[in-house]
Amino acid sequence: MGRHDEAVFHASKAVELDPLDLMTNFRLVQANCYARRYDEAVRAGRIAIELTPDSPYTCFYLALSLAALSSNEEAWEMERMGRKLAGGMPLGEGYFGYLAGVLGHKAEAREIVENLEAGRERGYVPALPIVWTYLGLGQTAEALHWLDKALAERDPFMGSLMVHPAYDCIRDRPEFRRLAHELKLSAH
Repeated sequence: MGRHDEAVFHASKAVELDPLDLMTNFRLVQANCYARRYDEAVRAGRIAIELTPDSPYTCFYLALSLAALSSNEEAWEMERMGRKLAGGMPLGEGYFGYLAGVLGHKAEAREIVENLEAGRERGYVPALPIVWTYLGLGQTAEALHWLDKALAERDPFMGSLMVHPAYDCIRDRPEFRRLAHELKLSAH
């Protein structure tokens, strides 16, 4: 909902209460990333990775924050580590595809989106990883098309729609505002 100060406060408090817990450390990285407090997300991410180096999603959010700070080489290294840890799971592939596109590894991002789309023909693959990869490639029309599918499929990760940095490039589009309205999220 964009209540970043509150989210960071609660995530910080959780880490204070249980400093060794993987999930509380991850949520602090995530909350800072969503708040666009990338320096803090990187600081918290480095601690979280040191505590639990096998957490793919911590790697992904740390990589996203590093990329936002133009630490592209380190972001790419962290993203590749996260992908390896995620073991081919579609969400992990989507995070990887997004940053691959953003960081200029377009061929790898296109391969990800092709594999994800092909996977949907064989079984369940959520639409959002496809959305993220298209956003990373800068293909907003395709991303919005797949975002509609994600809404129709009631993708559980749609909850981050209003705060995840990947959506910043389409947040002002009428199609995006319509989706936010359908989800009953305020488009501020």
